[in-house]
Amino acid sequence: MTDSTNVVAILTSHNRRAQTIDCLLAFFAQTIDGVALRAVLVDDGSSDGTADAVAAEFARCTVLRGDGTLYWARGMATAEAEALRRTPDYILWLNDDVTLAPTAVSTLINIATDVTATDVSRPLVVSGALVDPVTGDDSYGAMRRIDWHPMRYALVHPNGSIQDADTCNGNVLLVPAGTLRSVGGIDGGFEHGYADFDYGLRVRKAGGRVVLSPAPVGTCRENTSFEARARTAGTIRERLRVLGDVKGRPWRSEVRYLRRHAGLWWPAVFAIPYLKAVGSVRHRTSASGHSKRTVVMLEGTASDYRAPLYRELIDRLDAPFVLGADTASPSIEVAVSTAGGRFVKLPARRRAGVWTHADGFEDTTSVVVFTRSFSFLRRERPSTIVVTEMGLRAAQAALYKLLHPRVRLVIWARLSERSEKGRSLARLQLRRVLARFATAVIVNGPSGARYCEDLGASPTKIVVIPQVSAIPGATATELKNRRRSNGLPTFLYVGQLVPRKGVDLLIKAVAGAALPLHLRIIGSGPQLAELKDLSNTLGTSTDFVDWINDPDELRREYLHADYFVLPSLADEWGLVVVEALSQGTPVVGSIYSEAVASLVVPGLNGFSFAPDDHALLVSALDDATRLSAEDWQHASAAAAHSVETITVATTAERFRAVVAGP
Repeated sequence: MTDSTNVVAILTSHNRRAQTIDCLLAFFAQTIDGVALRAVLVDDGSSDGTADAVAAEFARCTVLRGDGTLYWARGMATAEAEALRRTPDYILWLNDDVTLAPTAVSTLINIATDVTATDVSRPLVVSGALVDPVTGDDSYGAMRRIDWHPMRYALVHPNGSIQDADTCNGNVLLVPAGTLRSVGGIDGGFEHGYADFDYGLRVRKAGGRVVLSPAPVGTCRENTSFEARARTAGTIRERLRVLGDVKGRPWRSEVRYLRRHAGLWWPAVFAIPYLKAVGSVRHRTSASGHSKRTVVMLEGTASDYRAPLYRELIDRLDAPFVLGADTASPSIEVAVSTAGGRFVKLPARRRAGVWTHADGFEDTTSVVVFTRSFSFLRRERPSTIVVTEMGLRAAQAALYKLLHPRVRLVIWARLSERSEKGRSLARLQLRRVLARFATAVIVNGPSGARYCEDLGASPTKIVVIPQVSAIPGATATELKNRRRSNGLPTFLYVGQLVPRKGVDLLIKAVAGAALPLHLRIIGSGPQLAELKDLSNTLGTSTDFVDWINDPDELRREYLHADYFVLPSLADEWGLVVVEALSQGTPVVGSIYSEAVASLVVPGLNGFSFAPDDHALLVSALDDATRLSAEDWQHASAAAAHSVETITVATTAERFRAVVAGP
């Protein structure tokens, strides 16, 4: 520090004469060699004589007088403008209810000096940690963001070393002159609050740092008056009045803040406190009715193969279970009801379409939006909502959660990096919000986990649970008796006949394989005629079989096949891979299937390939065909072993742990 170091504290006050004087006494009592201390106080229309008392007591404090309409943010901006006239080296934001420790200012300056010595080009602000003078608990300081919401932050607790943060309170904040030049000053466009969080975020966006002092530099009582007024508001009108108060969440300031820091979704974020206000008041009198822990699962189409999982999950849950779906087969309804749950058919609007993947192939898409989801959820009053997609239905559930913050929202995100490549920006933005907002996100495998983490979901929220087959695995006797075919090896495909599945690429690869093989295709879809023509043209040995709905018959197909082959160009999982492995059928599969990437170990229980690389696909088929009978036997045993832990019971238990919550 040199003799020219100039620190100007800025404060604003309204009818807190004694506190303001105590604050300034502690500030001017700082003994720092070579540092000149000055202050600027904006007295915003006090009627208790604050302005005159401060002017008489402190010669080095400039007093500016307001008319009572400036409040904190505008008052601080006014004080800052006056302070800048004195070309300070540092401006110190100081609340008038803070009592500084004797070495507070020197501590903050030393921190700023040390940090800028190694990081001179970046803006910096130093937040002074404060404690409550009565309880000793940490009260104000620097803050870290805790979730997706741009106004939800947690206090960073001092730990003896300098810590970086995302933003800060403005109770004690040291702002170097260099930061003021690069970032600017306090935004006086805010009415009262917001300006401190805004300034910290602006520093970070400018590439700068917000750091916290290693130890408390003073005391300040935590102000909880807004929360208390909000809790005691007995009517919707009263609660909205509290929200709109200048010391609450006035809408002009909130809009200004959210437009700057909440991105494209700021209107939805802006609506949250008002939705909560309406919801909390409407349901306050019936709060006791929410003690029942009900789990509601929202499905678009409840497929048959999920019936065993529903039964097992309901049996394990210590809570009522309700499945709401637009479409479900009789077997699903029977499975849910016999297990003790309830099925409710929900009216919905469906919209089917076609989208083009980033790699050029087309695929169908279906959007299912419930038309009465809110009335259904209000009636059921769930403690947990499980949504089996990450789109508009999840958004509907998220809006319900906004009104009922204690409700847990679990998103079963059946997707992967590959399957979502090329999706629209609107869908991506919606998912970013949902990923941060959800209580937990269930994914099929590592790729789905990476995708959701990239969206912003905390890794601690993401749970990997592979999808489970409803087909029972092969018995020990069946596995022991399995043998590879003596004639042409049979490669079985089961699934849709659509461009995404890459069956045309498989037929072309079979035609180019070095060794002859037989292809058996079970499925249906718009490509059926085209694929038959392709097979005839290329002269491949191929059987086409209609879709098989009988699980026992399908299981026999797996058992009789030498290999299962999946040439998919994009699959968020690929349940057929689990089904095949469970029957001891080695899998020759696409790396673009999450199930193949997660379960198939090349050379052990199958082979993998990139289906859009013809040579690699042909090579994988040839490698499989060349396996000796003994090596095939080992691969068959390894196939069954690789999915031994993916059972209905284990999967249901993992779901139960996520759904039931802590």
